[in-house]
Amino acid sequence: DIHKEYRRKRQRCIRDSQISADMGALPLLILGILFSCSIAIDQDTAGLNIKNLTFDNYVDHFTGPTRGTYKQRYYMVDEYWDKKDKSAVIFHLCGEATCNFPYNRQFPVQTAKELKALYIVIEHRFYGESQPTPDWSIDNLRLLTHEQALADYAFFIESMQAKFKKELNISTNWIMIGGSYAGALSAWFRFKYPHLVVGSLATSGVVTPLADFWAFEKQIIEDLYLSGEYCFNIVKYFQEIAEEKLLRSTPAQRTAFLKIFGGVGDETIDEFMFYFADMHSLLPQYSNRVVFCDAIKKINESGQPIEKQLEEYASLGLKNEIIFTDYTYLSLIHI
Repeated sequence: DIHKEYRRKRQRCIRDSQISADMGALPLLILGILFSCSIAIDQDTAGLNIKNLTFDNYVDHFTGPTRGTYKQRYYMVDEYWDKKDKSAVIFHLCGEATCNFPYNRQFPVQTAKELKALYIVIEHRFYGESQPTPDWSIDNLRLLTHEQALADYAFFIESMQAKFKKELNISTNWIMIGGSYAGALSAWFRFKYPHLVVGSLATSGVVTPLADFWAFEKQIIEDLYLSGEYCFNIVKYFQEIAEEKLLRSTPAQRTAFLKIFGGVGDETIDEFMFYFADMHSLLPQYSNRVVFCDAIKKINESGQPIEKQLEEYASLGLKNEIIFTDYTYLSLIHI
């Protein structure tokens, strides 16, 4: 029974982490144990007291305070925190997007619960509500660097440590967590500011970017196959149709095809294929593979003309905020 197996794994996971804690293991070791069986962690976060806060961080950390400060948004959950000396702080980095509380990615929150730790998730500068400058001019965007972002986190940690020492007379052990770009930040931070964190977890951290990273698509294909060969075959079929319409059609036919997906018809082939690749990779990548495969199977088996199938495929993207016009060059640079 899958539910019995779930409970058994979760009980073993908690037991192993508690044994490690009793033996005085570093929080990072306990974090690793929890991560290894995170599939067994309870995902229910209903009723959490999530605090939406801001912190006054420096606009520019390398020219001094002359440019002033800005409000950097962060979320905090402190109901698990035992507030003891040497207690843990799980410091979760948001990446290159508006930072919302990660309801769908509960491993960091559940880890905080198991470690009796404070949980903080922080927004990256220039995203969401964390805007250091009034506009995104070229001069202002020179402040959008990973060096500035890392300095944001360093100053935040130092300030919070001083606050905890003054108000609670305790010191804290900070563990940084990030994924993808934020994973790279997590790894780089541990390298550059080792005195501020006891460890970092970098999931899919892009510390060594690859221009031709075909292994990512290979992983997506393997993931699609978990639902059955049919899922990959349907994606491949839609891909072949798209290539036919874009590469071997008249300009009028190409324009009509792009309009099916909400374009105006003058988008480039590269812009469309960037979007189209995300259609079959984003949902499986973020734990929605079953939903995606079931949906495209229903579309493909409907017996409708291919144009109608593609319209429904585009609608599937819209429902999940995968929007063609967001992938054009002008949209990406927000002009």
